[in-house]
Amino acid sequence: MKRGKFFVLVGPSASGKSTIVEELLKDQTLNLQRVVSATTRPPREGEVEGVDHYFVSREKFNEMLNHSELLESALVHGREYYGVPKKEVLERLEKGENLIRDVDIQGVAQLQEVLPEIVTIFIKPADLSVLRKRLQENRDADDKEILDRLKSVEREMAMEQYANYSVMNKQGELKQAVDMAKEIIETEVKKES
Repeated sequence: MKRGKFFVLVGPSASGKSTIVEELLKDQTLNLQRVVSATTRPPREGEVEGVDHYFVSREKFNEMLNHSELLESALVHGREYYGVPKKEVLERLEKGENLIRDVDIQGVAQLQEVLPEIVTIFIKPADLSVLRKRLQENRDADDKEILDRLKSVEREMAMEQYANYSVMNKQGELKQAVDMAKEIIETEVKKES
């Protein structure tokens, strides 16, 4: 059986990577499966345990780290921990499933060390002022978190050079960005593993 592919969308906060992942998952022709990450943050309204994230305590997260149960982990914006469960991902790839996940900049380098075959797609905003506006409209972020995220943008944008592909997500042109990511995924899936 052909091993599955793991597609990782990465980019600055508010670049649209989560939205693009959701749109790609709706496309039945791609047959993509979501990778559920573990996080120490509380669920947001409408989020479902085991679908959006595995919501765990800091103690449980540290236990997962200590037992090498995560492919990657990161303290995101100095607040909460996120990580991708190792066993689940490796088993699903061996079964031939094609997986997708958006990951913070910190996490993608760890993933590339453990799974160098991952396909990274950098989602970049066309305009940093739009990115700033999206961050300020984020109801889940306080002023300090917004400032911290804005300070991180320059460093995060520099990571584009390490991605396999880059997709520009222009304001009001989500469909174009999704179509570009879809084309990349279709091309990669056709390649031999």
